[in-house]
Amino acid sequence: HHRVTMGAAGRFVEKKGFETFIDAAADIKGEYPEIEFLLAGDGPLFKKLRSYAKQRGNPVKFTGWVNIENFASSIDIFCLPSLDEPFGYILAEMMLHGVAVITSRTNGPLWICEEDKNALFFQPSDSIELAHCLRTLITDPQKMLHYRHNARKAIDDKRFSKQAFTERLFSIISTITENQSND
Repeated sequence: HHRVTMGAAGRFVEKKGFETFIDAAADIKGEYPEIEFLLAGDGPLFKKLRSYAKQRGNPVKFTGWVNIENFASSIDIFCLPSLDEPFGYILAEMMLHGVAVITSRTNGPLWICEEDKNALFFQPSDSIELAHCLRTLITDPQKMLHYRHNARKAIDDKRFSKQAFTERLFSIISTITENQSND
């Protein structure tokens, strides 16, 4: 039984929902003090988030900006607590590195993770549901391995291939060109 590390990362702006991550970390720390929570990034809300974390008992370690590969290899579970996320590039990066994912139920993550097949989901801003998802993975190491495996497998899917990207890009360009010629 090794110590579990959960991380979140991004620009410190309101829509990223990092207060939800801090709240869940504070909740979990009371029950599992050995769990480590890392929050990587920076931005306009740095001081506000740092102050909020202090009020909640400093459950997270702020790391500043980090190398994504190093970050991925240092965590067991990645959390994307965004209030709104049209895609979530960092989510795909974490999955590529085989990190288990817990994410808010927003458009990008739902598409990337194909609903609950490759990640655990919680409602945006719901730190209680996020903590429940984390407890699920902490108490069931086989389930965590399942999500780690599925994360890597999902990113290898043809939906993320260069060919699929190229086809979608040309389709968009074609649509724009057709619309401009019809004006």
